[in-house]
Amino acid sequence: RAAAWLSSHVQTPLGLVYSPAARTARTAEIIAQHIPLSTQSSLDGIYDASVAQLLQTLEQAPGDTVLVGHNPGLESLLAFLCTGQSGSFRGMSPGSIAWLSLPGGELTPGLAKLQHFFSP
Repeated sequence: RAAAWLSSHVQTPLGLVYSPAARTARTAEIIAQHIPLSTQSSLDGIYDASVAQLLQTLEQAPGDTVLVGHNPGLESLLAFLCTGQSGSFRGMSPGSIAWLSLPGGELTPGLAKLQHFFSP
């Protein structure tokens, strides 16, 4: 369901970065079948990554990117980008999608806008 939702919202190719853990790798495989991709890579460090590590991963990614990872890291990253505080968002169940817009494309704490949220 998440991949179908994502495919209805994606018009231009995106990068895909994901954890090699079994569930996230499978999710990434399904996403790759449903949306156009410009790049695709598996990174070991995503599994237990801190907000700082996830930010670094996104900063190194070329252009707009889908990040498939794990909680609590993704929840903390979402909160940090949207509110500037890493502990203020909870509730991303497996398979959830948070679509952010970043003013000027910058990963600046507290400036991201949550455009869409999908939860299966």
